[in-house]
Amino acid sequence: MARLNTLCTLLFIAITTVIHAQPGTLDPTFGTAGYVVTNQVGDGRSIAVYPDGRSVVISASGGASAMGMFQADGSPSTGFGTNGWFTGLGYVPIKVLLQVDGKILVAGAWNSGGIVDMIVARYNGTGTPDASFGVSGIARVDLPTTETCLGMLLLADGRILMTGSIIDPDQRALLAMFNTNGTLDASFGEGGLVKWLPTPTSSSTEAQDAAIQNDGSIVVACNHGAIIANNLLVRFTASGDLDETFNGIGHVYVDLGNNQDDILNVQLDASQRIICMASNSDAGSAHSGSLARLTTNGVLDPTFGVGGVVALNTASTTYSAAAMLRSSDGKILITGTTGGTFSPDRELFVARYSSDGVLDPVFGTAGYAFVVLPYREVGQSIVPTSDGRIMVCGRSQESGQSGYVMLARFWYDSGVGIATHAASEINAFPVPALNTLTLDRGHPLPGGTLIEVRDAAGRIAPVTFQLNGARAVLDMAHLPAGLYSVTLVASDERSIARFVKE
Repeated sequence: MARLNTLCTLLFIAITTVIHAQPGTLDPTFGTAGYVVTNQVGDGRSIAVYPDGRSVVISASGGASAMGMFQADGSPSTGFGTNGWFTGLGYVPIKVLLQVDGKILVAGAWNSGGIVDMIVARYNGTGTPDASFGVSGIARVDLPTTETCLGMLLLADGRILMTGSIIDPDQRALLAMFNTNGTLDASFGEGGLVKWLPTPTSSSTEAQDAAIQNDGSIVVACNHGAIIANNLLVRFTASGDLDETFNGIGHVYVDLGNNQDDILNVQLDASQRIICMASNSDAGSAHSGSLARLTTNGVLDPTFGVGGVVALNTASTTYSAAAMLRSSDGKILITGTTGGTFSPDRELFVARYSSDGVLDPVFGTAGYAFVVLPYREVGQSIVPTSDGRIMVCGRSQESGQSGYVMLARFWYDSGVGIATHAASEINAFPVPALNTLTLDRGHPLPGGTLIEVRDAAGRIAPVTFQLNGARAVLDMAHLPAGLYSVTLVASDERSIARFVKE
């Protein structure tokens, strides 16, 4: 028993050291030291995470397509398809999102007899098609033209906004709005569709991404090849009309300086300012990505970076950005790969910037966190979890071999939740715990205090507790031995502690 006590105490100390390491540390409770390289050949393009820590990933590579589910600890969800995967989806998946009811939305492109249609598929939580959505679970833009799918956004009312392009015969930016049952929303644009070219007329315009303002207006990031400065922001009303109050004409070109970059992501900050991330569009360029912030009327914000723009590289780096996340505290996270797109030595990275575009020195190493493996790794999608971590999916590839879907999980802020309004320390004792565990916050706990215990796999472990002033006493007697985490939420303060149950 003494040996077990010693081992448990040492384990707790080791884990506490990891948990309270600087932000950007790989989460050792996920996969192998914070990452998972799956046995699924492909390219992890997008990831979505359930509140309980499970994640859904989509993959596409070389004509193959797949959708996978993972448990909170990174192991495959064996009740989902075959060993956690559904393969051969029948279309090229682009993005995955989760509805509040747990159903899965996947945007993509469906090639039917040489005609490509923009589609969105909806699945039940088990991965089976939702027959109540569209036709046999799939809704599509069914036109005798080619439509490209580049993005998807889930609105607060449950409608689904798709972004991409349509060739008819010019390549125009395309928005498609679907109702919750998969029918096109006839109140949006013309029959649910908006097709747009800037004036004067140009060609090859694509809608890459979109964000919804508080009044329902839609800000869309577009690219086209008519001029060198080919990045545009367009604003439409909630009903799909061009909003000519935006820059006086409805759109604005975004000048990223000498950077030959294309805007891929657009999000809004708490003040409704527009945050853009652009990725390198020229493999030979020393610049491989930019951030930009614009006012609500589309003017570059001089208080952000240099003249509103932040280059995501220095003269000595060629990091390639792929995706952006704006966290609830205003900071901006970027994932991608080091060494440039075609370098034989690439590592998945996550960088964190302040709300004003300055690298955050307390995150990782001088603002960067890495997954360093002997292969080539790429991060392609980044999302927050509900308990203060960051999930990234992408690809790990040995030179000359097929790539495999890869996941990585990082601590955002030493274990403090990304959506936490305030934080306070709690003491947990005794450790190891026997029949009870006492939490002491240092000041009184109100009657509405919530307490949740999870095991090492992220599963909720039901416990009862009693409040006594600044302390909460939890009944641990029925829990099996192991490592647990406890989250306490009181008066909008969120605190997390780890403990060992003997």
